[in-house]
Amino acid sequence: EAMDSISYIASLSFDADGGSCAVSKINQLKGKQWSDPIASAEDYFKDRNFCTTTKTGYTVDGWYTAKNGGGTQVTGSSVANSNITVYPKWKAKTSTVTFDCNGGTGGGTQTFTYGVANQKFTTSCSKTGYKLDGWKESKNGDSQYSVNSGVTNAWINGHSPTTTLYAHWVPLSTTVTFDCNEGTGGGTQTFTYDKANQYFNTSCSRSGYTLLGWKDSKNGTSAVYTVSSGVTHDWINGHIPSTKVYAHWGASIYTVSYA
Repeated sequence: EAMDSISYIASLSFDADGGSCAVSKINQLKGKQWSDPIASAEDYFKDRNFCTTTKTGYTVDGWYTAKNGGGTQVTGSSVANSNITVYPKWKAKTSTVTFDCNGGTGGGTQTFTYGVANQKFTTSCSKTGYKLDGWKESKNGDSQYSVNSGVTNAWINGHSPTTTLYAHWVPLSTTVTFDCNEGTGGGTQTFTYDKANQYFNTSCSRSGYTLLGWKDSKNGTSAVYTVSSGVTHDWINGHIPSTKVYAHWGASIYTVSYA
C-alpha cells in the first residue's frame, strides 16, 4: 500500500512557484505538527524542514495554501490533518541606501524595491566651493554613479538590505579674463577652490602708463585688486564660473634733468 494513501499519514507538498526547492514534500502523522520529530527509521519521514526556496530578487514571506499569499498560512507548528500543497509568498527585496554627504550637508536615505521600474537617486548634498559629481561606495574612492543614477534590479539584489554611498566632490573653479583696457597683453587664468597660494600673474602694458592693479568695471576709478593680488576661497566661490577684471592705469611720471 502506498504510504501517502495510509489514513493516518498526511503529506505537505511544496510548489516553489517560480523558485526552486531541494525538498518537494514532507510527511507527518496526522494530528502532529508538521515539524514534530518522528522516531522512525523510515526514509519516508526523514525530511522535517520546510523547503528553503530561492528566487532572484525575492525572499519567502511564509507558505500559504494558495499562490501570492492567498488561503491559509502553514508553518512548522501547523497541525497535519490532510494532504495539502503550499506556495511561497514572495516578497521583493529592497535596498535602503544611506547617502553620506562626505563633508557636505544634506543627504538622507532612499529605499529601492526589486521589480519596480524607473527608480533613481534623488538625494542631494551641498558643499561650499564644490560640485556634487556623483556617488561612490567608499569614502575616498572615485565616482561610480551619476548624481541621479538609475538603479537596476541586479543592483538592488546585490545591495540588499542596506548600503551606504558617499558624495564625490569636484572643486569649483573660476576663469578670469584680464582685459588690458586700452593696453596690450592680458589673457586668462583659472583658479580652483581647493588650491592654496593662487595669485594674479597676468600682465598688460600701455605706453605712458603704469599698471596699478585690476578693477571689476572698465570705467572704475580705482584698483580693486593689486597687480599680483592673491585670491581667496571665498573670492573664487563668489566668481564662479567666470569673471573679467580690467587693467587700472596710472600715468607714468618722468623726471627731466637739465644740465
